[in-house]
Amino acid sequence: MTASSTTAPGAGTGRTGAPTSTPGCSTPAWYYLALDTAAELAGLSGNSGDVAGYQSLRTSVRNNFDRVLWKSASNEYRSPGYTGDTDDRGHGLAVVAGLAAPANHAAITKVLRDHQNADPYLEFYVLEALYLMGRADVAEARMRSRYAGQVADSGYTLWEVWTKGGGNTDNHTWNGGPLYVLSAYAAGLRPSQPGWTQYDVVPQSGGFSEIDTVTPTVKGDITFALARSGTTVTLTLASPSGTTARVGVPTYGGAQPVIRANGTTVFSGGSSTGSVSGLAYDGKDSAHVYFTAAYRALCGASSVRPHWMRKVRSGRRVEHVSLGHVDL
Repeated sequence: MTASSTTAPGAGTGRTGAPTSTPGCSTPAWYYLALDTAAELAGLSGNSGDVAGYQSLRTSVRNNFDRVLWKSASNEYRSPGYTGDTDDRGHGLAVVAGLAAPANHAAITKVLRDHQNADPYLEFYVLEALYLMGRADVAEARMRSRYAGQVADSGYTLWEVWTKGGGNTDNHTWNGGPLYVLSAYAAGLRPSQPGWTQYDVVPQSGGFSEIDTVTPTVKGDITFALARSGTTVTLTLASPSGTTARVGVPTYGGAQPVIRANGTTVFSGGSSTGSVSGLAYDGKDSAHVYFTAAYRALCGASSVRPHWMRKVRSGRRVEHVSLGHVDL
């Protein structure tokens, strides 16, 4: 693994105000991601003999990444010999690639909050990294800051770079990072199996009081809405036929969430209780309690679409979550 500075997409042009070379953590992060894809493609294409070689190279990158690039004194990634401004792009890519140690996430979040060198293309990876680290608040603040000029502009498109005109296009698809992260992470809708036969709904709503989204899929539209008013949060989800959703019920830091479905308590005291047809407990973490909801298990052969509604109430912290099932 090399740690020399290398040119990355959007760098080397002087368009962003960033250093003209990207510090060397970007290149091994790209390489690590590429090796993962290469190993998967080798297996799928019948070249299984190549898999071990790709995996060995990935292991080498992982074992040496922090050893070479993480600087404990300053709590950041920095290529040896590089003296410019701390690079947010490489830090974001390190998280997205899975190379950044969780113990360093707080320090990396600070870097991504305090440094803004990424062009619109690489901004996507910075935003995704923040959501992957559970920092929706920082991701939202960064989007509001970086995209303020484009939101206020009289036009209807996103620009190629952070300033309009100057020989750059005023309608550039690589500037669409927020469109993806808001759907995939703020709303939380992401496929977990090909063709959306299985998918996740794990919202990180952050400071949003309302989310209302439609995700077109080959199975049909998935509609999802979130509304927060006072101490109540309501989420609704409509799934198309032939799909199974893994729904993360947000607990918003509540110490003892109680979850009810159709009047039946299905989660209480930190563990699964009771049962409701079509709904199965699927674990928990510090932010969500998970259930799987299968369309056919809920609706049988009927054409009724299942809607899952969650209401969250508390005083200052959420302590109660009620999950109701409504057929429309």
